Amino acid sequence: MDTSVLSISANSSRSQNIDTLRLLLAVLVVVTHLAPWAFAVQGPSAIPESILLLTQWLEGVFQGNGETHPAVLGFIVLSGYCIHRNGLRSHRDGVAAYAIRRFFRIYPVFLLASLFGFGMFYIASRINPEAAPMVSGTHELTIESMLRKLLTTEAVNPGDYFPSIQGNGPLQTVAVEMWLYAVYPLALLIIGRLSDRAWWAVVAACWIASVGINTFIPEWRYWSYNASLIAFVPFWWIGLKFTDPNFARVMGRIVILPASAWLIVTVFQKDLGAYTQLFAGIRQVMFALCFGCLISFIDKARSTSGTALGVVGSAGYSIYAFHAPVVYVLVICGVPWWLIGLTAIAVGVAAFQFIEKPFMKIGRRLAAHHVGLRSA
Repeated sequence: MDTSVLSISANSSRSQNIDTLRLLLAVLVVVTHLAPWAFAVQGPSAIPESILLLTQWLEGVFQGNGETHPAVLGFIVLSGYCIHRNGLRSHRDGVAAYAIRRFFRIYPVFLLASLFGFGMFYIASRINPEAAPMVSGTHELTIESMLRKLLTTEAVNPGDYFPSIQGNGPLQTVAVEMWLYAVYPLALLIIGRLSDRAWWAVVAACWIASVGINTFIPEWRYWSYNASLIAFVPFWWIGLKFTDPNFARVMGRIVILPASAWLIVTVFQKDLGAYTQLFAGIRQVMFALCFGCLISFIDKARSTSGTALGVVGSAGYSIYAFHAPVVYVLVICGVPWWLIGLTAIAVGVAAFQFIEKPFMKIGRRLAAHHVGLRSA
């Protein structure tokens, strides 16, 4: 349980099971947006009642106090796991190469998806100026807010949360993830010079700060649950800790404990009064621990290479990044819900093939070149 993250063996192989999980999370996010938007714009008959009830049930169970959507929280836990699974083991071990790979892995898609959202909202607002703000969360496009979005300032500045939506709100989570990538080498530096416990103290302080914000500054709550670096650090690091086989094994044996704690808090969440946000934070930690157990289990399980779900799952990030503008524009245009869902996934897969993959190759090539220069 006390194994340092610096001594955990790296694993550079790709897991088809993790790609499949990534796809399922992305599809859940697509459905979560598609169902209420189609209902609001096209009417009750536009979406099957079962799908609408599912999204409403998920919101009631997992987000009764405004918490992070479970799929998004799952993405954060999974991100921490995957980064350390094949990532650095020391702040000195190729930080520049790591930064190059991470930048080309995430920022080009983020940039183009941001511009795509900006353009799609402009189109949507011309088609239906009343519905466009309602479903997209954007009320005004401005160059200043777009620049803040591209600089990812909303991850550390609550005041930039709503202005930075700019036609593509889900990218706010991606903005936080980029900050988490940057924090990762710093965390390893603290661990290397001090100890794992020193960094866990930072993680605990972030969790306490986020609970404090949610309790005492309710106007920042949307930011805290959806776009806050401080709030996401604990869950990202929980995911990272599951790369420790000893920790994962122990948690796998006692997973019933966090699962039971999550269930108890969920049942009584409406009766907690002034302690609601505290227990909401505890509930999210319990969920992260359970989800970490799931990730660890499926990563170890045998997978069939090249399965359709795994191949499409490789595009999970692009699906997530581009889906919202596609969904709300097609909803406003009156396209059937099933075709909207398929189109959003198809656009994401195309973006993966023609944007994400080529830039990933550039990043790997530049990183390898940097390592070669360094060792020469």
